[in-house]
Amino acid sequence: MEIDEIQKLIRYIEENTRADKVSGIDFIDPRNFKSKVQGKQNYVVFGRRGAGKSTLLKTLSSGNNNFTIDVNLEDYKDISFPNIIIKVLTRLFDDSIKGLKKEIGFFPIGKYIKKVKLVRELKKASAELKQKLNIPDNLDEQRKYKTKTKMGGSVKTKNKNGISSIKAAGKYSDLDEKEVSHQWKIDKLNELKTSIDEHKDLISNIALLTKKQVILILDDFYFIPKDIQAYLVDYFHRISKSNDFYLKVGTIKHRTKLYRQSKQSYVGMELNADVYDIDLDYTLDKWNELKRFKRDLLDSAIRASGAKVNVDEILNESAFEQLCIASGGVPRDFLVLFIKCCSTLTSKDNRISVPEVREVAIENYANKKNALEKDSTEQSNLLEGIMFMIRDKVFNDKRTNVFLIENEGLELNDDVKSIVRELIDLRFIHVIDSNTSAAPSDGKRYSAYLLDVSLYTNGRPRNFKEIEPDIKKRRDDIRSAPRIQIQEIKNRIENDQ
Repeated sequence: MEIDEIQKLIRYIEENTRADKVSGIDFIDPRNFKSKVQGKQNYVVFGRRGAGKSTLLKTLSSGNNNFTIDVNLEDYKDISFPNIIIKVLTRLFDDSIKGLKKEIGFFPIGKYIKKVKLVRELKKASAELKQKLNIPDNLDEQRKYKTKTKMGGSVKTKNKNGISSIKAAGKYSDLDEKEVSHQWKIDKLNELKTSIDEHKDLISNIALLTKKQVILILDDFYFIPKDIQAYLVDYFHRISKSNDFYLKVGTIKHRTKLYRQSKQSYVGMELNADVYDIDLDYTLDKWNELKRFKRDLLDSAIRASGAKVNVDEILNESAFEQLCIASGGVPRDFLVLFIKCCSTLTSKDNRISVPEVREVAIENYANKKNALEKDSTEQSNLLEGIMFMIRDKVFNDKRTNVFLIENEGLELNDDVKSIVRELIDLRFIHVIDSNTSAAPSDGKRYSAYLLDVSLYTNGRPRNFKEIEPDIKKRRDDIRSAPRIQIQEIKNRIENDQ
């Protein structure tokens, strides 16, 4: 196999693994998610970074059945609430104007006239919303102004006999000024809520005119602060009711809260009632399914690149499985690690080895750390400290890569559970079995986690027992893995506070 062909494949993957709408790699769809997300329903697409959320949502813009507006919420992550509603609304209206101009020409004339009228209404709504951005979210406004009243009369002179004389008549006038004060409260969110009917009508008219379902994609939703997420989707969910308008949200599962409930009411969208979920994550607990998917992903990239590359000539089965483990089931991580391994090949006779895969994964730690600092700003130091605590106990002390955490104790400690889920979302640990026992047995149920390869200290660790995720073959090894106590993690959290 020529090195030039491998370079061609590397170049194609590098150019097409960006997490945006111009990425060129097709969504590999063994679970028929493309058909599902197209349905006339609100959907939230869950997946870790690189799982393919943006690639799946991009398929909504292909074809002629949808009128799609795509908003990446990372652009608005620093905008206060409710200004973020205004920003999304104006983007919705402005992009709808562009879409209508593109889709509807001068003929038929009746449809064109309706388009011109609708575009005018959308421009007006967008301009009014943009004016609100500079207004404080809450304001007690007081205005004072003066009123003037004009007064008048006449004067007649009299002679000494008391008889009026018409010759000495006159008139006068005067102004009386009073200061009047009015005070009222401006609440931007309530003003937006009073406009919901108008906004619903605008969206409805777009759907009627184009004869398409209107889709608002809210990608990278997890960048929005968790405490306002439910309020953001609540506004657009209200617009979608009784309308041919649907929300498609791309986010990370454990960093998302779409629904809040109180005694008085609820806010947001409730799963399996107002919105349905699609979970893209291929976890290591489904090992054989994961390997088939990764091979399909690689074969698809080779076909699309046009490179004459035979994977079996450069990657044996053990190295391929190590790539699957090192990527933690994440498609983009798999492709990135694969091309980095390919970059180490110096001749057509070279093959990628297991230690080389590990070394490349270790080098990729810096990228994962950047994601940790970017996604978990407030907790980044705590997360990294707990991650290294686990690494030291499992990898350094016990010389293995799998550990157990007791399920019931985890469910009873929200802070600890949140940390563990964050480390899963950030791809530093991976679930390989969510319901196992420990050896020797203590009657409790555990989840088994695999330490990410990027946390290894080198690609050829000595006296090291690497447990593969195949739980059928390695069940005894998994049950014998070291246990991480809930209290250990809890103590680190408390010391950080």
